[in-house]
Amino acid sequence: MGRRLVTLAVIMVLALAISGCGEKETPVQVPGVGDTAAPIAQKAAQATLDSLETKWQALVDKAAPATDEAEAALQTAKDDMTQILTDAKAKIAEAKDASADEWQKTIKPALDDAIAKAQKLYDNTAAKYGVE
Repeated sequence: MGRRLVTLAVIMVLALAISGCGEKETPVQVPGVGDTAAPIAQKAAQATLDSLETKWQALVDKAAPATDEAEAALQTAKDDMTQILTDAKAKIAEAKDASADEWQKTIKPALDDAIAKAQKLYDNTAAKYGVE
């Protein structure tokens, strides 16, 4: 009886191995379906941007430039941050209709870059005006 079970098990394994050989089907990729990492990353990016925007507004409210030159530098930083945040939000909006491949290759790197630029601008401006 034991020998028959072993023989049957070997035959089943061989049959499965043989049936696995041959032409493999390529799964159909539907944009936004089956790729849970992209939506999670998009939500995380949105949360990061929201947090940065809130911190930025608090920094701008607290910053007290002492000279006209410092005021002009702060205004330039404000303009830069506005552009960075606008670009990042556009990438998040673009990601909603993007394929997983497009998300990984173009949108996510651009979004990560925008978030890094925004964080760096915030950190530099906070340090310059002594606001944390």
